[in-house]
Amino acid sequence: MTEKPGSNLQETLMRIEAEKRQLEALVSQSRVIESAIVELANTIELLEQLKKTPNGTEILAPIGGECFVKATLKDNSSVLVGIGAKVSVEKNVDEAVKILKDKSDELSKTLVKARENCVAINDHIEEMGETAQKMFQEAQSKK
Repeated sequence: MTEKPGSNLQETLMRIEAEKRQLEALVSQSRVIESAIVELANTIELLEQLKKTPNGTEILAPIGGECFVKATLKDNSSVLVGIGAKVSVEKNVDEAVKILKDKSDELSKTLVKARENCVAINDHIEEMGETAQKMFQEAQSKK
């Protein structure tokens, strides 16, 4: 069976495009992870401030959609913290901070892996691009 001229080039170009889409997805995923890490850091900072806030202090409590209600802090010693699968448990502030730091550490590890994968995919795209360029030049020289 004979190959159609340029079919390897076309296949290589299609693989390059597929890997570019994969790279874009990884970059997007990395941004989401970065945002989650920042959110966790902000929450940890707020929890540390909460420990110092006296009970009975008027605070603004978020209710979603960038809306807040005025509330009075009843108990600054414990919070409800999400542990996954939409399950929350009551923990003292120090335990909640530890849980959030652990989540942040895991996300940081995932982010490092995602960035490493981005570099590897980008390197592979560049290699395939060079190969495609050579194939194109060979095809042109045969005309």
